[in-house]
This record gives sequence, C-alpha cells and structure tokens, in this order.
Amino acid sequence: FEFRLPHVARDSGEPSSPTAPDAPTILVVEDDPDIAGLLEVLLTSAGLRVDRAADAKEAKTRLAQDRYAAMTLDLLLPDQDGISLLCDVRTLPAGHDVPVVVVSATADMTHRGLKAKSLEVVDWLCKPIDTDRLLAALRLAIGGEDRPAILHVEDDGDIRAVVKFIVGESADLHSVETCNDAREA
Repeated sequence: FEFRLPHVARDSGEPSSPTAPDAPTILVVEDDPDIAGLLEVLLTSAGLRVDRAADAKEAKTRLAQDRYAAMTLDLLLPDQDGISLLCDVRTLPAGHDVPVVVVSATADMTHRGLKAKSLEVVDWLCKPIDTDRLLAALRLAIGGEDRPAILHVEDDGDIRAVVKFIVGESADLHSVETCNDAREA
C-alpha cells in the first residue's frame, strides 16, 4: 500500500511571504478572468509570482518586456489560437526556451493531434485544473524540487537496501529501523 504526506518545511519562526520578491514569476495566459484569478491564487499560494495576459498580443508584449520562469497557456484565446501563439513565442528571444504548461479545455484533444510537432510543452492539463499536477509541472519546469521525500520504516536491513535500490534517484529516501526513529525523523 502507499500513502502520501505533504512535505512541510520546519517553521523558522519568521512569517513567510507567499510572493517573495525573488520568487519565480509565471505568466498566466488566460482570457477567462475567473480562471486566470484561480490560477493566480493557486500559484501565489505556492510561493510564485504571477503576471496575467488576457490574449496573445498581451502575452507577446509581456514576454518581450520581462523574463518568465514559466508560462501557463490556454489554447482558446480571443485573438489567436494557443498553438500558433506558442509557435510565435518559440521564435521570440525571450520565449524560445520559456517552459510552457498548457491549461485548456481542449488540451487532450489538441495534444493527441500534435504528436509529430515538437512544441516543448512540459505538460498538457485539461480543465478543471488538477492543482497538484499543475504545481508539479511548474516545479519541474522551473527546476524546483520535484522529487518526493519518502520516510521508509523497516527493521530488516536487506529490505531497506532493496527498497533503496528500487527507488534509486527518483526520490529522497530516508530509511529508519524503528518507530521511534521515524517519529524523530
């Protein structure tokens, strides 16, 4: 069986700002103000800064003016479809390497239709938004920690070694022998 616990940093006693000035900035390209607002709340709650663009023209302007750690992209924009916008973005000096996470009602259908085309999209998410998947994709895109932390409680050293071998570099594994060690860890 398996269960997941959120990784919680130890409290340093200092209040933390969810949008620190040095936090990575994400460009949210979304024409629906409600969804754009939801994305902004989700991302700022995760400690990211957010700029919003309601259409392709505004997105191109923002990309020309600022450097972004990543971009979320709706495919159904009022002035240009998202795929052609993404192709245009890839030709811009500030946009050719910006990581993109597509967040759109048509993400699955569009992704299947573009298998031969390499647009370098980190992930294709359908609406309604899977928050965990969105945040994981953005952590991966901006180079943040995306490896799970696993506390493995096992008194048999051989089994601990086998699990460590199986998990490999895909997670941070901390093995302990006893329940007391687990509580301490």
